[in-house]
Formats: sequence, structure tokens, C-alpha cells
Amino acid sequence: MSFNDTREDGTVFRFLSSDRGMALPMVLVVIVIFVMFSAAILAMGLVDTEWSVLDSNKAQAYYYAHSGAEAVGSYIVENPDNLSSAELKKLVDKLVEKGESMPFKLSSSDEGTIRVNVTRSGKIISIISSSTYKGSSGSVTLNIEEKTAAGEPFDKTVYSESKLTIDEGGRIEGDIACLGKIYFNNGSVTGKVFISPNADSSAVEHPDWIRPVVDRLDEIYEYDVFPFPDYPAYPVGLPADSRTLSAGWNQTVEINNDVYYTNGIDVSNGTLKIIRNNTGRVIRTKYLHVSGTGQVVDVHSGGGNLELFIDDDLELSNDTNMIFNLGDGDIIIRARKLLLRQGHIIVNHKGNGRMYIYVDDIMSLGGSSSINYTYNADEEELMKRSRKVFLYYSGTEDENGNDTVSTDNNNWQSFPQDIRIAATIHVKEAKVHIANGTGIVGNLISGGGAVKFDGGTNTVAKVVYAPEADVYVSGGARITGVIICNSFDIKGGANVVYDEVGPEDMDFFKDVAGKITYAYGNWQ
Repeated sequence: MSFNDTREDGTVFRFLSSDRGMALPMVLVVIVIFVMFSAAILAMGLVDTEWSVLDSNKAQAYYYAHSGAEAVGSYIVENPDNLSSAELKKLVDKLVEKGESMPFKLSSSDEGTIRVNVTRSGKIISIISSSTYKGSSGSVTLNIEEKTAAGEPFDKTVYSESKLTIDEGGRIEGDIACLGKIYFNNGSVTGKVFISPNADSSAVEHPDWIRPVVDRLDEIYEYDVFPFPDYPAYPVGLPADSRTLSAGWNQTVEINNDVYYTNGIDVSNGTLKIIRNNTGRVIRTKYLHVSGTGQVVDVHSGGGNLELFIDDDLELSNDTNMIFNLGDGDIIIRARKLLLRQGHIIVNHKGNGRMYIYVDDIMSLGGSSSINYTYNADEEELMKRSRKVFLYYSGTEDENGNDTVSTDNNNWQSFPQDIRIAATIHVKEAKVHIANGTGIVGNLISGGGAVKFDGGTNTVAKVVYAPEADVYVSGGARITGVIICNSFDIKGGANVVYDEVGPEDMDFFKDVAGKITYAYGNWQ
């Protein structure tokens, strides 16, 4: 390559170049390019490092969240402190009720914090764990399934938690079980006597002439308190009628629409017809009194519901009737007081609907009163009827204002004098006394501290479910079914006969009876 340059003086200079002459500029260019690439590579390296740190922090945050969920889940499933089934369930319920926890660390050296929120959907317990670590966050969910262990928690005639006493000719037909002391003084058991898995023969005290067959339970089933339902709310916004609706001698009055009788309904020697045909009907009234030869008749032919709300008292006296036609819809009755003074709630069963009777404060049942009972029906038919009618009572005093909850007095919620009921009866707190020839067909559920049967009563209850109550059976009383209680005492020629609890009735108790366990589910 050459370069010619002619100057003004005419002298021509020839400059001959060579590759060696270009070496310095080329080196400088290469250095500049290298520096530029190095800076770019360094910048990329710094970005990669930052992303790597962020990824590491996120991974650590996820690890903390995973560990938090696993810590809570493993405690529930593995049960390292050997909590009873009931205790463990209460713990889970408390965690669900509490909501999200405060931030915590699994170890004092941990740099991240964890929050755990336990939720429930049916039988699935979800442990939602979130964490933060150096500005990064992570979240995981561990699902746990709540199960009721397979087995026969209702396969004993009597299952008592703390004590069981048989005296004065008391007789139990079938097996019995008790986790505490069993006392045979003067009575009999036709089946085996089961004691706690860890107990020895001293758990059963008996005279020499009584030789019970003693065995140990394979496992201990838990019997939780049966949850009491929420009552349906009194309706608002109904068209108001300020009249006292009256049905006097030989008069017939009708209710054809949803209405609120703010001054009450009085049926005295007449007939009140509630016309709902194939539709639903909502009625509210200050009170509903039926007396003399009066009666209330539900006229119904289809699937609509009947909802009847009484602000004060529903009173049936003098052998009066309320006649309901139970179709495919439900019948709901709520009253502050239910006063059956030889009155009868008659239910004609024509469909798959159910009747629910909710009593808030006072329930007074006089002699020969009845609910859903047909005197010419056999025991099997009465049991079928009882599965469709539910009587709930949440009061704590009798009609005279006496406390019926405390076990320190002799006041009871009484079912006296030849009453007949075919229903599941659920008493929230009050002590229950069933006496004097009263006949009840259906489950009896008690959340109170005592249940007493005497006076020749004949109760056919698939289950008397009173896990926190002391149950007393005496005076020639006879019970057919299964009894679950805190303590049990039978004497005075009374008799308890085992009757198998079938699948339909077991299904009703499946959420409270049996050994509850927890199993790992999936991660999310």
C-alpha cells in the first residue's frame, strides 16, 4: 500500500507503509473492544449474581414455608404427645378458629419468619404456610384428611367413661365397657365386661358369687359432644296483621298467605287451616293457643316448606291437635315456649320431608301428650317415623323458673306421665328425666350433665347419646338400644337391652363417634 503527497515546493514524498506500521492502532482498537466486552461481561455477571441471590432467597423462603406447614401437619398426624382423639380434634378446631398465626421461627438461629393459617373444608384440613426471608417470600399448602376409624363404636349396650355400677337387680343384656371402675353389687350382665386396654382385673369389683367375663378393649373410641344446631332466624318483612286471628265455636278460619299476626292466633273450639297446597308458607305470630275442641290443620299436597314462628308460646291444651302433612318439603316450627298440656302434634308422613321443632326457653309436656306418635303402629314403623322428626330444646329453666342445668339440685327437664314421642330429641344443656310410663322411640341426645329413666318408662332409643352425662336407670325402667355416657348406674329391677345400630342411624352419628385420625394429603 502507498500514499503520495505533493507539497508546494514540488517535492514529492513517498511514504511506504507496512503492516508493522499499523500495529499500534490495531492494538489500541483491540484493547478498546476488549474493554467494552469485559465491561459487558462483568455487567452480565453482576446481573446473574443478583438473580442467583434472589433465587436463593426465594428458595430459602419456600423452605421455611414448607418447614412450617410440615411442623404443624406432622404434629396433627403423628400426635407425638398422645392426645386423645377428642383432644386432638379440639386442637384442630381451635387452630381453625384462631386464623392466621403471628410470625414465628422454628429455631432461634433462623433468619426467616413463618405464618401459618389452618382452614377446614369438610373433612379436609388445609395448613397454609407463608414465610419471608431477606425480602423474598414463599407459600405452600399441606392438606390433611380427617377420618373416622373403621370399627363398631356402638357395639356395646353401655359405654361409660368414668364409672359403671350395677345394683339391686339391674340387668344389662349385651356387652358393657367402662374406662374407669366397674362395680357389681347385685345385678347381671349377659355379655362381656370390657375394661381399658391398660387396666387390670382390679378395675372390676364384684362379690364372689358374681363371675363376670372380663376382657380388654382393643382400642378406645372417642365420643364427642354432639353439635347443637343453629336455630332458624325469625323472619322479618312479612306483611303484618294486627288482628287477633280467632277460630271460635265451630268456626273455620284460613291462612292463605305469608303473614305476621302481631297480636297472636287463638283457636278455641274451632279449626285453623293453613293452606299451602304445592307452595311454601311462612307464618309468624305473637302466640298460638289451641284449646277446647280446637285444632290446626296443615293443608298440603306438594313439596313446599311450612315455616311457623311463634314469638312467645305454642300451647295445646285439653287434648287438642295440630295436624301436619309432611310431604317432600320440610316443616319448621320455632317457639320460645312449647306447652303441650295433653296436646298432640300429629304428623302424616307422605313424602321425604322432615319436621324440625325448635324450642328456645321453656318446654312443658303434660300427661298423655304426644309428638309424631301413632298408637296402632308397630315399633319398626315408629322408628322410621322418628328419623324424620327432630325436637331441639335449648332452655335452662322449667316453667316455674327453676334451674334445670345444675347437677346440684333436683330440677329436671321432665318427660312425665305417659307421654309418647317418636323423634330424635336433642337437649342442649338441661338435665333430662324420663318417667312414669313415658315411651320414647328415637335417638335421645343430651349435652347436659345428667339423664334419668325411672317409673316404668319404656324407651326404644337406638342411641342414648350423652357423653358428658351421668345416666341413672331405675324403678323398673326399660331401655332398648345403646347408651353412651360419662357414668352409668342401674338398679331397682331396671333393664337395658342391646339393639344393633344400623347403617342409617350410624350415618347420623358418624361425625361424633369413633376414633378420629388424620392422614397426610397432597401439597400445593
